[in-house]
Amino acid sequence: LCYVALRLLGLPPTHKSSLRAIEFLQTNGGALHTGSWAKFYLCLLGVMDWKGHNCVPAELWLLPNWIPFHLGRMWCHCRMVYLPMGYLFGVKYVYEKAEMDPLIAELRTELYTQDYTTIQWDETRHWVADMDNYSPLPATIKLLHNVLALYEQSIYLFIFTVTETII
Repeated sequence: LCYVALRLLGLPPTHKSSLRAIEFLQTNGGALHTGSWAKFYLCLLGVMDWKGHNCVPAELWLLPNWIPFHLGRMWCHCRMVYLPMGYLFGVKYVYEKAEMDPLIAELRTELYTQDYTTIQWDETRHWVADMDNYSPLPATIKLLHNVLALYEQSIYLFIFTVTETII
């Protein structure tokens, strides 16, 4: 995110700080190996596809309060972060001018170690650089993330199909 911040602030990719940041990023696998918070912001900006981020299901707020992992039982600051993240993930918000913005196009080429259009986003959801992987996810959580991704894809397909038939 430091490199993205430098570029958004107007520094060219040839600036000394930009060069150091992009060298570090490329040495460590590119933006595909960032943590979930960075991936979330990259998705909002339009330089990463939402398929590359694990689900943040807002539907968890609808679970009964007696469930031990209900979001209402989380620390207050976690709840206040999860709520807007769940909404933004649910609507798949992306910077509205991302496809026309030349800076976004440049970032899409600079942040990745492969061509942006060839990235298989579904495969990258669990990728995290070793230096950022403080608490590796157990296989059960990865499986749960994959199940949530299937749920999310099927629910959107259902909504899209119903909407198309109504229109």
